[in-house]
Amino acid sequence: MAKERSYITFVCTANICRSPVAEALLQRALVAQGEALSAIPVISAGVTAFNGDRPSMNSVRVLEKLGIDISAHRSQCLTQEIVERSFAIFGMTANHCIAIETQYRNPPAHVYLMRHFMNNTFEKEVPDPFGMAVETYEACHHAMEEAIPSIVEFIKKEYPLHESKHRS
Repeated sequence: MAKERSYITFVCTANICRSPVAEALLQRALVAQGEALSAIPVISAGVTAFNGDRPSMNSVRVLEKLGIDISAHRSQCLTQEIVERSFAIFGMTANHCIAIETQYRNPPAHVYLMRHFMNNTFEKEVPDPFGMAVETYEACHHAMEEAIPSIVEFIKKEYPLHESKHRS
């Protein structure tokens, strides 16, 4: 029996800096779009993550400034099941996308860099801020925040909303 491909999944390395921030940013943006889009499940994972790690403190701090709390997030490793349940997966770097396409069976048709849909931008990758100063995390957050509108537009055009589970 085929699994429903409903997740929008963000992938980074350890699932403690970039992908949980991207997950939270997209969830906030989808909620602002209304009920149909807010019902879309958004998750994150890491290609080499340990399960259960807390998000980096600088990622938590950067999002706190926006009124978003990711302190309860716990890391998870990307699994075959997550890949098979994903409608689209957004990697932070080309290496993340290559890992998804080569290390997992049956990846979704939609595997992209997070900044893939942005026009007029040279840098498509979101570099890892791990261990850097908070200013580096802020720059990373800004790079992800810039990409969110183009991802929302992609979802509006491509996601099978008529099949998504709507909240009652």
